[in-house]
Amino acid sequence: VSEEMRDHPRGVKGAQANDTVQLSILAEKTVTRIDLRFTSLGLVLNSSGRKVLQGVSGEFYAGHLTAIMGPSGSGKTSFLNAVSGKASYATITGSIEINGSRDNLS
Repeated sequence: VSEEMRDHPRGVKGAQANDTVQLSILAEKTVTRIDLRFTSLGLVLNSSGRKVLQGVSGEFYAGHLTAIMGPSGSGKTSFLNAVSGKASYATITGSIEINGSRDNLS
């Protein structure tokens, strides 16, 4: 273990210079950046045919903070369910691109 790793905040406590230790923190980290674009996103409830979202377009960029804000009942959760593909209770319309590649909404 190098002196540098013994002193590192996530290093091995009590390790001696001649100890053999495999440290996962030395592995190179892989970071996946995701840009998301949605165009004319809509959500139609399967139970009633009611449109709860219509014509929503925008972009989320990797490394940027995005806030979804609105009053109670304005569709924030429905929107996030549609964008994430978790709205099994509804039909999602429009298009979603992840890093420039079109994603299947079903």
